[in-house]
Amino acid sequence: MNSEFAVTVLPGLGPDAWHYSNSIEQSAAYGINNNGVVVGSTGSNPRLSGEGEAVQWIDGAIEILPRLPNAMPYGVNFAATDVNEIGIIVGFTAFPIPADQYASHAVKWVGGVPTDLGTLPGHESSYAVAVNNSGQVTGTSEFGGFFGTQTAVRWSADGQISPLGLLSTQDPSLVNQGLLQHDRGSPAGINASGRIVGASELFGGDLPRETLPVYWDSNTASPLPLPSGFNFGSAVGINDDGNIVGFIATYDLASFSFSTYRAALWHDAESEPELLALPDGIEYGAAIAVNSLGQIIGAGAADPDDARYGFASNLLLWNADGSFVDLTPFLVAAFPGENRFRLSDINDQGQITGYSLGATGERDGFAFVLTPVPEPAGVVLFICGATGLLALRYRCSDSSRSPQAHRQ
Repeated sequence: MNSEFAVTVLPGLGPDAWHYSNSIEQSAAYGINNNGVVVGSTGSNPRLSGEGEAVQWIDGAIEILPRLPNAMPYGVNFAATDVNEIGIIVGFTAFPIPADQYASHAVKWVGGVPTDLGTLPGHESSYAVAVNNSGQVTGTSEFGGFFGTQTAVRWSADGQISPLGLLSTQDPSLVNQGLLQHDRGSPAGINASGRIVGASELFGGDLPRETLPVYWDSNTASPLPLPSGFNFGSAVGINDDGNIVGFIATYDLASFSFSTYRAALWHDAESEPELLALPDGIEYGAAIAVNSLGQIIGAGAADPDDARYGFASNLLLWNADGSFVDLTPFLVAAFPGENRFRLSDINDQGQITGYSLGATGERDGFAFVLTPVPEPAGVVLFICGATGLLALRYRCSDSSRSPQAHRQ
């Protein structure tokens, strides 16, 4: 169990890499494998129709991932989202469609060579979000923009795409309105056996009416159990032992608001989840990823939306023994003036990756890696050569002492 972490700030491409003048480069890290390879994106003013690249960091050095031959010359929709243990990377790139518009296509990089994973028939966009060590991929195929059709999909190792099913509507009040079937799937993770986890959703306009945590062993959605009093949730991560993490909530359909929002751990797909404890004074939480050792990363917040999207006041590591560590002090010390961060992934060495948003929280700031440091130390700040890597060690105590105190 570690209570000290070193923060490594990952480099970008530099201002000369971009076409726009006065560019402000912003990076985000989304995945990390057991070799410490990190994948993500970096860009110039990405929120203001700027540019972007899908990238990987190997030994702290940034590399641009090749684009598809017919991809847009530059645009915002480029990102690498996950990397497996043999270095296969998945993500998406901007893709031209008629009328001088662009969509996105899911991409798999094998040996640095990109392959267009395509879409379901009649769809215009696709996004790959996770890959297992067999090369199976999960993500979505979409049509009609954000509020259009979103179908959860699986790509086989040889690239064949198939849709994943959805749940029937559970809430009787919605069934009485004739809303019998969910209409949107949101996969988030896939493990070695090919089990996919995510959410099955029913949307009404731009707001969810029902969102439930699910898993797919084949292409049929199966619900994950919810405790009494909870009616909303999503599975976000899964390890090879079948442990599943995410969040569950109590959702009021009339006001579209949450009264309870908790980080959850399903030890298996048949049992009700365990609620992960939160720091004193924090009401809402969500778990984001779990490694093979049972370590879980996530967020605690005073606001349910901050917990849901991970941009929270307390970024947490739950250890397998039940203890947890608040990682926020390490990040605040490494990013002076910034106060919003998001964790993305954790590998089996306990390395955690994520990104900052800057003091205003407007957009991705810097990608980082948190690495557990075994020996006690005070604060040590150092910069590593020409790469500009910055790391910081900061001593921090555990949030509580007994394993039972962390579980509710």
